[in-house]
Amino acid sequence: MNIILNIQGGLGKCILSTALTRGIKKKYPNSYLIVVSGYPDVYLNNPTVNKSIRHNEQNGIYEKYIKNNDSKFFIIDPYLTNKFQNDESHLINIWFELCGLKYKKEKPEFYLSKVEKQFYNTAYKTNKPILTIQTNGGASNQTMYYNWARDMPENIVSKLINDFKKDYEIVHVKRKDQITYSDTKHALDGYRSIAYLLSISNKVVCIDSFVQHLSKAMGKKAIVLWSATNPEMFGYNSNINIKANSHTKKIANNHSNYKEFQLVEPIERCPYNDLSEIFDYKLLYNAIKSNN
Repeated sequence: MNIILNIQGGLGKCILSTALTRGIKKKYPNSYLIVVSGYPDVYLNNPTVNKSIRHNEQNGIYEKYIKNNDSKFFIIDPYLTNKFQNDESHLINIWFELCGLKYKKEKPEFYLSKVEKQFYNTAYKTNKPILTIQTNGGASNQTMYYNWARDMPENIVSKLINDFKKDYEIVHVKRKDQITYSDTKHALDGYRSIAYLLSISNKVVCIDSFVQHLSKAMGKKAIVLWSATNPEMFGYNSNINIKANSHTKKIANNHSNYKEFQLVEPIERCPYNDLSEIFDYKLLYNAIKSNN
């Protein structure tokens, strides 16, 4: 049987979906699983995925995999469900349920080849332990360098760097168009190289973005800061999840969205009087200092 899993969404969602592909193969072990997504390299070397293609590479898919074949389709977006909109369950649970699968603690998976590890290793030679940070997320067309609903405030990042730069090689995961901090090293471009970086990192501090999902896939415990989203929906209990403080400012919610806040929010809708009020830095500092 040929199974087509069509995924609409970003890099983090695709990495998370590898838990789903494991679940699919458990229930349908003899199936030929074709994943259609925006990030086909996420599934490279993954033993649960037989074919990975981009959305714009589907020409001929009917003739090759569907016509005269026993086919099954998972073209379902968990974001467009009652449970997701009402924050009733974790995204993985919702996705499994939509596909008629029983969730059995499957987790994201990511596979690097031996050659990749050898190649990427040369870029991260250091005498210090590595502290990897991801301070900003979102797509390149977001048109804002700081999104309070997801990103770390600059004052938090500056304190972190100042407090830990002597003891750690701080490697910053960022795009070229995102803010640069002194006393940090820029991670190699490309999420496969970042996967290797996470595998050798001693500490990982990030936001609700692809790094937290990739850290889970690489078996690394991350410290994750949550602004407008929550770990109960998108995170992992194995991480240290630091939630934002209670709002200090009331804002008008006369928008047309179904949730109070979206993943991208303009600064004028920030429900804090000062950006330093969003997180308790002591919680982050202690989490990094912890041996857990």
